[in-house]
Amino acid sequence: MIKNIKKYSYGIIVIICAGMTTSKVMAQNENKEQADLNNINPLTQQEIDQALAQMKAKMFKNLKNWSAALKRNDFERTGKNLVLKSNKQLELCHIYQASVDETYSLAQKNRHRMSIDEQKIVDDRNRFIEYLGFKDNQIDTKLGFSCRLI
Repeated sequence: MIKNIKKYSYGIIVIICAGMTTSKVMAQNENKEQADLNNINPLTQQEIDQALAQMKAKMFKNLKNWSAALKRNDFERTGKNLVLKSNKQLELCHIYQASVDETYSLAQKNRHRMSIDEQKIVDDRNRFIEYLGFKDNQIDTKLGFSCRLI
């Protein structure tokens, strides 16, 4: 399961890096803020790499904690297979949804450091979710169910 999560988390991690970097502009008064907006540099590779490492650690910690808390009675037998009960499926989907929500919020707050094309992606939430790597806003958990991201 972690292997599949790594595949889907890269897109989330790259975009969330915008939210993990701060700008002096936000702490200054309005006039200074407007002047500084014209001098904002795009995200650097170093900032992206640092945020990538932080986001990976956070996501894997959340998934590890969730999976470590699973108990035998969290599964039900369907034929020859054991599947997660619906409440546990929802918990897992919520982890993904929370990551998307946080990423989208932070991307909107930091869009001033993005290219025009990236800003267009952030303007459309569904397109943004697709850009993160979730085709048709779905993530196949490889556990017998998919999560629909909104």
